[in-house]
Amino acid sequence: MIFMLFYSHMSRRYSLVDNILLSTGADRYCPIIVLFRDDCILMGHRHYQFSQGQGPQSVWTMPGGRCRPRETVESALRREVYEETGIARFSISDLVAIVPGAHNQDVVIIFHGRTHEDFKLMEPKNFSEWKWFTRQNYIAGTMGVFNSQARSAILALISKHQ
Repeated sequence: MIFMLFYSHMSRRYSLVDNILLSTGADRYCPIIVLFRDDCILMGHRHYQFSQGQGPQSVWTMPGGRCRPRETVESALRREVYEETGIARFSISDLVAIVPGAHNQDVVIIFHGRTHEDFKLMEPKNFSEWKWFTRQNYIAGTMGVFNSQARSAILALISKHQ
């Protein structure tokens, strides 16, 4: 697998998804994944504590997170998904969208993927729960909206793959 990726890179046969996954991300890059198991989408109930008197905020979000210096986007995504959910094996099949993040200059890179594994609550200080939502739950918006541009892109993905 590594040899094939290296050979493809050298011959410039990479897809856009491969090029993004193998690029080195700055700490403002935040790859996340719309992760399907059967016909359900994994989301976590995340709790943020903001400074300067803004108070806490809780949102339903996809697994993923921030790149570390000199870490590839794919490595960051796989590390974050494992750290948050305990899921180690999943495919990354498509780039869904690249949208602005919640903080100034953040870039959220949204991928589509699948797994057969189930989650574990790995970071109880950050997440109160993980849950598999049906497509209909996501479309209905019962979990609220944190990033409207990301939600629009994910809705387009869901409608494309029905």
